[in-house]
Amino acid sequence: MITFDGSIYIHRPVRTVFDVVGTRLFETQPIWEDGIVAIHPLTEGPIRVGTKAVMERLDLGVWRRRTNYQCVAFEQDRLLVFYNDSPGIHVEFRLSVAPAGEQGTLLRFVVLATFSGAMRLLEPLAAVMLGPERRKTLRDIKAYVESNPTADTRSRPGVGSQKVLHLDPERARMKVLASVSLVQLIVQLLAARKAIRDRIPYDIPFAHGEPQNVERDMWTKGSGLAAPWPMLAAHAAVTTLLFARPRPWLRRTAGVVGAAYILGILWERVGRESLRHPDTETTPLVAAGLALSVAMARLGLVPDARTAEFKHQAQRQDRAVAASDRATDDQDFVEQIS
Repeated sequence: MITFDGSIYIHRPVRTVFDVVGTRLFETQPIWEDGIVAIHPLTEGPIRVGTKAVMERLDLGVWRRRTNYQCVAFEQDRLLVFYNDSPGIHVEFRLSVAPAGEQGTLLRFVVLATFSGAMRLLEPLAAVMLGPERRKTLRDIKAYVESNPTADTRSRPGVGSQKVLHLDPERARMKVLASVSLVQLIVQLLAARKAIRDRIPYDIPFAHGEPQNVERDMWTKGSGLAAPWPMLAAHAAVTTLLFARPRPWLRRTAGVVGAAYILGILWERVGRESLRHPDTETTPLVAAGLALSVAMARLGLVPDARTAEFKHQAQRQDRAVAASDRATDDQDFVEQIS
């Protein structure tokens, strides 16, 4: 099980904050939490213990899925606890509010995620991603509530509402790139397994490996179907960081990795022959690897014209938020992740 426990100060009364994160959760959560497309209530009336809904998510910016959502604890203007169940993943999240100062609120956000079955393989990646994602969620809640004093979910124009509602094209692009990179890593691992099992050595124009040395060569030169282990390890590290702490330099690094894969696939004799004479075992791996490599290179290295304009607007909004924070004696949130 992995957990996140974080708090943030919001310069609004408790009732206003709870209206956003509790009373009107189904309306507001798709606004202040990334990845949620919509929440469809299955129980009529206000949120209370036993209320059920279906959450529609867009995971990793690519895969759409629906999960069950149920309220297990509700105390007006104090506490909200929901379970979120999907195959192999059980998530409990708790949102609680408490007075802080004369007109402020301390919002606490606790997440407990349990993985089972094949989904246990995702637990290490989820542990890395959970902290940064929930910290951003807390900041987005703060921005939304402080820019909408009446907690009107229809949202009037304002600094915070624009910041939360408008998707950063650079961030969206890196989410897609991280997803593509993860799929490519899986394809490379499957290709490496096939190369070792079938003894397919590297074979490029100026060097050739021996079938009996494929396992050894995977540590230095790779095989006829996959890059060497050190490059795959670097690829895994870049992918993990893209999910956990997306940065422009990581996007560019992933693009370079994709370009390197393109050269490697086209240099290998086995890769070229599998594309000229398709079969049911090797060609799908080579074709998928090549297509994903092109996607990685394009997403990582080709500039996006929307990014510069968004950065200009985001900087203007951030200056306004910072000025508001200084005026209200704001404080940073505190968290604990395990």
